[in-house]
Amino acid sequence: MIVDDAKKRGLDERVVIVSVTYNPDTVMFLAQMAVVAEMNCTYIVVDNGSSAIFRDWLANHATGDVRVILLESNRGIAAAQNIGISAAREFNGSHVLLLDHDSVPHPGMVNELLHAMSGKVSQGTKVAAVGSRWVDATSGRAAPFVRIGWFGYRGTVCGETVQETIEVDLLLSSGMLISMKAWEAIGPLREEFFIDHVDTDWCLRARSAGWSLFGVCNAVLDHALGERAIRIWVGRMRSLYVHSPERLYYNVRNAVALTKLDSTPMRWMLAELPRLCGLTLVYVGFVSPRLGYLSMILRAVRDGLAGRMGPFKRA
Repeated sequence: MIVDDAKKRGLDERVVIVSVTYNPDTVMFLAQMAVVAEMNCTYIVVDNGSSAIFRDWLANHATGDVRVILLESNRGIAAAQNIGISAAREFNGSHVLLLDHDSVPHPGMVNELLHAMSGKVSQGTKVAAVGSRWVDATSGRAAPFVRIGWFGYRGTVCGETVQETIEVDLLLSSGMLISMKAWEAIGPLREEFFIDHVDTDWCLRARSAGWSLFGVCNAVLDHALGERAIRIWVGRMRSLYVHSPERLYYNVRNAVALTKLDSTPMRWMLAELPRLCGLTLVYVGFVSPRLGYLSMILRAVRDGLAGRMGPFKRA
């Protein structure tokens, strides 16, 4: 158990888990709830304006150990996570673990994250957060940990027998364990981003303020990547996960908006530009409705440059 493991290391660690839901797959979310129930953690579920059907389901399945916060409308992932983290303070949390509703931790994940963070802190490193290794729940493929190069991203994939902690520039929010001390110093998530690049912005702010981030190979999280997959030929046959036009809008708009912030380094901009160009080629070239995606991309660039943020508004 987490508390017992912390006592062995002489640490006062109180992990609060914050999971944000929005009309999830109830089977996958029930799997998350089952795993979390085995952990010695406070579990806060922030529902972001889901349907009445899911709220009724949540009321029937949430045990007395689950704290549920119901938001009346979808306020975006950033606002929901900020609300959950603020609630974590009431439980005197020293660390917060963020989860999406389609993420299922492997047993021992939290202990691995805590062990990695405490090891780096004991060496005098100023650690803002550590992150889990994502594994696609469908294909079983692991996502790499990411460093930012001058002309692209560099991914490091953990080997099957490698037990290591890797310094990174970016972490995905689901499976990220955040020090509350770092959170208070760096500040909350930008709610105007609504969804997408919310974690990118927070990580870039952390790095610009002198904090470190690490990926932990032995901390594993099953996660659903993308809304659907397509097969295309790019040098070889590849499976690419794609999102709806509206979700792509947020991804592009917020990337453009990030370029205007002082905390965003030039090397991230240079690495992000080829990614955005690649996204445009894939969606406009291979994903239907092509003109719908192109229209969304153009609108996203325009709104990002103009600073029109917040939830997507249909014309």
